[in-house]
Amino acid sequence: MLEYFIYKQTPAGQVCNATQADLNGELLGVSSFALGVFEVKAKGVQPQVGDLLLLPVKGSKQLSLQLKVQGIEPLITPLGGWSAKCDGPAQAQFNVKFANINCDGCHAAYELEFIDYSGDTQLDAIAGMNKQGWLATQEKQLCPQCKDCS
Repeated sequence: MLEYFIYKQTPAGQVCNATQADLNGELLGVSSFALGVFEVKAKGVQPQVGDLLLLPVKGSKQLSLQLKVQGIEPLITPLGGWSAKCDGPAQAQFNVKFANINCDGCHAAYELEFIDYSGDTQLDAIAGMNKQGWLATQEKQLCPQCKDCS
């Protein structure tokens, strides 16, 4: 599940091509019509099969959903529109949560954003911390700067 998320903000209403960074488009819609399969409709430069698309996650300030393009078709309207069939997580709605955390090394305070996907909020927060470069367990949490110094 976590492999489908990246800690990089995608502007609302936009789709970004992570494979070809200069290719961005206007997001027209996203639908999930089967478990793990998404249809992304957008307008702009058409991606290629194998490209990774970044979509904003509703309610998130810094998370993007990362989907791999499996097929692409042009749309008749609007001009420059396209539809991509993409592989993604086996759910369509994501529970974005926030937690205030402190580094056990430097004691700096951080606001953590993470996806609560398993029902165990504490374990999901730790997984989100590790995805953001922390060294985190239930017993100890070190921010990326302190982790690099240890």
